[in-house]
Amino acid sequence: MFKSENTSLTTIIGESTIMEGNITTKSTIRIDGIVNGDVESSVGIIVSHSGQINGNIVCTGESVTIEGVLNGNVSAESITIGPSAKVDGVIDVKDIVIEKGAVVNSAIKMDDEEEIIEETVEETVKKSKKDKKDQKD
Repeated sequence: MFKSENTSLTTIIGESTIMEGNITTKSTIRIDGIVNGDVESSVGIIVSHSGQINGNIVCTGESVTIEGVLNGNVSAESITIGPSAKVDGVIDVKDIVIEKGAVVNSAIKMDDEEEIIEETVEETVKKSKKDKKDQKD
């Protein structure tokens, strides 16, 4: 019988797949299709541009990358939200990157802070542009 020492092999939910139910894995999982349920990984979670999760994400490992759609909460050490992503739900994280173009309608809770920041990316960009304009004046 084959025994692998590597527990971080990638699991892929294909683009034409619609999965009903929760997923728990000890590997990196890539979602290219639709998952109607929670996804939990001890390594990493990737939601590709064609992927959609209608449920919560919990990652106790490296990171979560979202390029597609998340309708639910996410808890992880590190999250990257790509330019094609749409996220609706509470984000509980220590480190976050939100790329230009992403649509984030979420409350963001940083691990070491008590308050929840309720601000869309669009509002953040507007404030940043205003601050830059004020500095020039």
